[in-house]
Amino acid sequence: MVDIQSVLTLALSIAFPVLLGFAGARFTVGSVRDWYPSLRKPSWVPPNAAFPIAWTFLYASMGLASYRVAAVAGWLSRPLIAYYVQLAFNVAWSPLFFGAGWMDVALVVIVTMLVLVAAVVVPAFSAVDATAGALLVPYVAFMTFASTLNTRMLMLNPTEVCWPGMTRLLTGRKGVKGAKGGKRSLPPRLSPQEL
Repeated sequence: MVDIQSVLTLALSIAFPVLLGFAGARFTVGSVRDWYPSLRKPSWVPPNAAFPIAWTFLYASMGLASYRVAAVAGWLSRPLIAYYVQLAFNVAWSPLFFGAGWMDVALVVIVTMLVLVAAVVVPAFSAVDATAGALLVPYVAFMTFASTLNTRMLMLNPTEVCWPGMTRLLTGRKGVKGAKGGKRSLPPRLSPQEL
């Protein structure tokens, strides 16, 4: 006999990161149409249609992994607290990269997320349930790729920053000077208050 509560909990576990991902993705809609096409990109960037497919699979895998860990350790266990923290970083990335156009801040967020997942979440999940840890390996691989892509796009588009010093660090060139005292003004897409 099927345990309805377990099925419902599994469905909610998978739906939670998927819905969070779609909430963060709402910042990409206008930018993918207007801002993103104007950027210089590396030749190896995937087509835009690949990203929602990949992220839906990754979010579903994350949800299944979290369900498996919660079944053993509980929803407020340390492994899942770390998971929730990395989800917050994940949700923050799209508004920073696409909404504000701050590739530098987005890079800090995605690298922090990558380190958190690879060094904390995967080992913690694996200690509770080996399959749960293995379900996150594609996520780590994709975040490594996405971090590399974010870095390369920042190098190719050094004006798309919040912190002009980051441009110099990555490219060896000085940041772009704007009209206001040598600092670039915020992109017109979102103000800090709207983030």
